[in-house]
Amino acid sequence: MRRRHTLLLLIGVLVVLLGAWWGAAQWYQQRLIIELRSQVTGEVTPRGTALSIAMNRRLTRLQGLYAYVQSEPFLSNFSTFVRELFAGSRGIRYIAAAPENTIRYIYPIENNTSLLGSTLLHDVPPDQLDDIQRSIQLRVITLSDPKAENGDETMVDAWLAVYREGSLWGMLSMKLDVSTLVKEVNIEGSPDDLVFALKDAGGHVFYGDEAVFDADPVRYLVSLPEGSWTLAAAPRGGWTSAVQEQVHEFQLAGLIIVGLVMGIVYLSVSRQAQLAEAVRQRTQEIARLNQELEARVERRTRELSTLLQTARSVASTLELQPLLVRILDQLREVVDYQAASIFLLEGQDTLNLLEYRGPLQLDELPRRHDLTEPDNLHLARVIQSKAPVILPGTDPALPEQKIMEADNPQKYFWMGVPLMAKGRVIGMLVLEHQKRQPYIEQQAELAFAFADQAAASIENARLYQQAQQLAALSERQKLARELHDSVSQALYGIVLGTRTATAKLNKKPEEVQEALDYVLSLSEGGLHEMRALIFELRPESLENEGLVAALTRQAEMLDMRHGIQVTSTFPEEPAISLEAKETLYRIARESIQNIIKHADAHKVALSLTADEEVVTLEIQDDGRGFDPSQPFPGHLGLQSMRERTEQLNGTLDVQSSEKQGTLIRATIPKTGDEG
Repeated sequence: MRRRHTLLLLIGVLVVLLGAWWGAAQWYQQRLIIELRSQVTGEVTPRGTALSIAMNRRLTRLQGLYAYVQSEPFLSNFSTFVRELFAGSRGIRYIAAAPENTIRYIYPIENNTSLLGSTLLHDVPPDQLDDIQRSIQLRVITLSDPKAENGDETMVDAWLAVYREGSLWGMLSMKLDVSTLVKEVNIEGSPDDLVFALKDAGGHVFYGDEAVFDADPVRYLVSLPEGSWTLAAAPRGGWTSAVQEQVHEFQLAGLIIVGLVMGIVYLSVSRQAQLAEAVRQRTQEIARLNQELEARVERRTRELSTLLQTARSVASTLELQPLLVRILDQLREVVDYQAASIFLLEGQDTLNLLEYRGPLQLDELPRRHDLTEPDNLHLARVIQSKAPVILPGTDPALPEQKIMEADNPQKYFWMGVPLMAKGRVIGMLVLEHQKRQPYIEQQAELAFAFADQAAASIENARLYQQAQQLAALSERQKLARELHDSVSQALYGIVLGTRTATAKLNKKPEEVQEALDYVLSLSEGGLHEMRALIFELRPESLENEGLVAALTRQAEMLDMRHGIQVTSTFPEEPAISLEAKETLYRIARESIQNIIKHADAHKVALSLTADEEVVTLEIQDDGRGFDPSQPFPGHLGLQSMRERTEQLNGTLDVQSSEKQGTLIRATIPKTGDEG
């Protein structure tokens, strides 16, 4: 009976132990699966993060092209810019620009010539057309769903709409090879016991086996500018099969003694701590990678923003010297330097110093550098190569090196960047500094972009100077004609009248007074003509003396010089801007000149009226008149009068007919107080 009880007890204990053993085995199996999922998470997360970084890094180049299109709408240097943008990038099949949605620029051109001329809104598949329309509406980068092309190659198209001044300029596109990106982030090089798969935002598996998503995999959302992809991984054969061998070992160990079970539990807990530490380290690594990525994006954004501000400065001013100083100051924000110089190329072998920023005074530096001298070979190399040149400070002939090294014995670095305008070198940008690290290629690219802005400034200043010279020449020619037509004739008449008075002084003294009166009238007419010309040359006289005084002089000149009867009606000085006064004065002067030259008039009525809203100038003559529908007569002509009036939002009314005289009425709104 006792044996039976013992047996029953043993059986009961055995049943209890077996139950505990079975339950422990089931618990351990689940525990191993959890640990394995943590390990797989540690494999999936950095690869998913790396894939997101790789995609966004390449899409950043599309944003760089966007900034270039904004600053260079005609894409004159598209290939050069995109080649530099393209450098060092794998997995990008091409980058294209499509003004007015037609692909006209593409890089590289090899193997992509068939795309030139294609119209995006007609020649792309419907699903890609939706992506393009979405980019146009949202003004963000949109991605197409990955698709297999050319066999096993999986491609993704990226689109970005470009707006300029509120209107759609066109599209930018980029084709990415997903297979190359997968290799780059080492998804294909994953452990043999794991299988990976990628699914796009639409739920389509474009990499790996679709069965991975049915095996309760570890998932990671790969962040993209628009939506996300899902990276999944699971053990080959399933989770249970992956841990089965360990479960069997646990079951064998559990049959030996309970102590071993405690040891196994202890080992399990210890192992859990190790796994937690591994997860913590991976998490810190991921956080570090994210911080580095954010820092790079922030730095790149700052660089592009600074470059855009510089481009706006070049477009907004024609003053060369302040603009060059601003370019050098803004360049320091993205490419550090201790000294920066801008040189202008004179001829083929001479560099002239144009602007300098650094520790020395401008008069301490040589203003000219002969490129044929041995000490200037590094400068000649930049001009000849038409590309940035980076040198360490090992050459004692480099400028300022000895001065800098006297204060700080650190190594000295030098970078020269050519100034390019219309494909030719017009000068050079030189940067110098003392640091532990030399200049790098990315800094050279940024400096090259700023050099382009400096070159544009110099070219704009040259063109502006030429325009001023042409304008000055035109004004001198006009003044010469005016002097010939008016003052010189008056002086000639004075000479003749004086000779006549001298001749009559002895023979007919009673007629001398008549000749002197004639000379006096010519002198007064010439004086009024000269004052009118002074108004042409010195607009500030109009501001000081007023519009009414200027019009009064014109009326007196017309009466005294040309014998035309003038009736003038003027109010008090109107409260209008100096620009409006100058416009009305020039219209009156041009009208009077036309009357003198063409109208053959005897009477002229000149009036100026002003109310609360507008100022009106009227010039009416009784001359021969003309047909206003025919080409306008006169030097500046009525077309010039009309353009001057319309610039101030005014109107010009011309009424004339053959032998009925002419009426010119200019009306300008009051837009502000005088001055």
